[in-house]
Amino acid sequence: MAETLQQYPGTIVADDATEYEARACGVQMPDGLWHGWIEFDLLGDGKTIRSGRETTQPNRTDIIYWASGLSHVYLEGALRRALEGPIVIPTLVVPPAAFDAPAPSSSRVEVSGSSVLDPFSGYERTHRPPPRRRFI
Repeated sequence: MAETLQQYPGTIVADDATEYEARACGVQMPDGLWHGWIEFDLLGDGKTIRSGRETTQPNRTDIIYWASGLSHVYLEGALRRALEGPIVIPTLVVPPAAFDAPAPSSSRVEVSGSSVLDPFSGYERTHRPPPRRRFI
């Protein structure tokens, strides 16, 4: 069950001049790690919003330590993130392949005889010893 880790004194003012009170909250996950976020209460209205996960810590002691060190500037940024909502990352939908294999070859070339490139024949032509001259 989630719990309040730290209540912050004073108010956090949003860009539109609305004021919020902030508190850090956390919960232990099934894998034993702790997730932390910030909740903001709108003054006079009672409406509460929350940030996304701000931290993951290995134990309760460490998440309380994290919550105790948050600055006013950090809380302003967390409020801005909470008001803007989650980041939407557009994804490209890739259609599935229409075929299971490439098209068959459109033409066939019959090759007979030796290979087109014979590395030894090229060497023989360029490294042939000069003809012997006979002196009479």
